[in-house]
Amino acid sequence: MGHYRRMTAEDSFQIQTYIDAGLSQSQAAEKLGFNKSKISRELRRNTGGRGYRHQQAHKRSLKSQEWRSEPRKMTAHMKKTINRLLANQWSPLQISERLRHERQASLCHETS
Repeated sequence: MGHYRRMTAEDSFQIQTYIDAGLSQSQAAEKLGFNKSKISRELRRNTGGRGYRHQQAHKRSLKSQEWRSEPRKMTAHMKKTINRLLANQWSPLQISERLRHERQASLCHETS
């Protein structure tokens, strides 16, 4: 332990196997090399009416990773707006202040 690693589909499957076999969260964490709090969070997030289901947990994890990789500030619409204002001779500082004033985004004028 001691370093971060993401939970894989195999890890999710192993968690379900260990929990179904009656192992505690601490025992499962030790066998997988995770901190027990990570196993606890995984079970809390992905346990429903039918218990922990490793396939659903993994699908949910993939969807979350997908969402994180999408730009949240510098969207295509935002880039288009910035380029239009730059073409109209606005300075980056003016653009930044205007976007902040209109509550569209909070961008530093040094953002490239």
